[in-house]
Amino acid sequence: WAVKSIAKSCNNMKQLKLGWCTNVSDESLPHLSSMNRLQEIDLALTSISDVVPLHERLSEFSCLDISGSKVKKESVRKLFSLFREEKSLEKLEDLRLRFTSDLSTDVLKILARRAPSLKVLDISYCDLDLKHKSVQELLRTFKRNGTHVLCGQSTTE
Repeated sequence: WAVKSIAKSCNNMKQLKLGWCTNVSDESLPHLSSMNRLQEIDLALTSISDVVPLHERLSEFSCLDISGSKVKKESVRKLFSLFREEKSLEKLEDLRLRFTSDLSTDVLKILARRAPSLKVLDISYCDLDLKHKSVQELLRTFKRNGTHVLCGQSTTE
């Protein structure tokens, strides 16, 4: 109910940091999505498992951090696949996906095409083979586009 109260009383808020709040769960997302001015959201290490409800607002976000949350791999893949044909993620500048299990190259391809303003992409400690040829090509594309990619350790290295 705390997130519901924040969403109701602070609808003009532009930045919200809920990282490490383990009581923030999927039930919180409709309330967060109703915050029309929200541009930056930190959901790192929360209990959220499905980020697809953020789809309607994602094109307005400049920063999204879901690092270490309980977000399921299918949810991340679906969230970004919704942007294959629709409006782009042109406002997204900072995306933190640390410790996202089984991050797919499909997500990286979508980000490379649809997030032209992306300045920071954190894929540290993701289940991603950083030595794979297609991943290496995508990392070079991000670098050419001016995106700083944080890779840290890969669990497949």
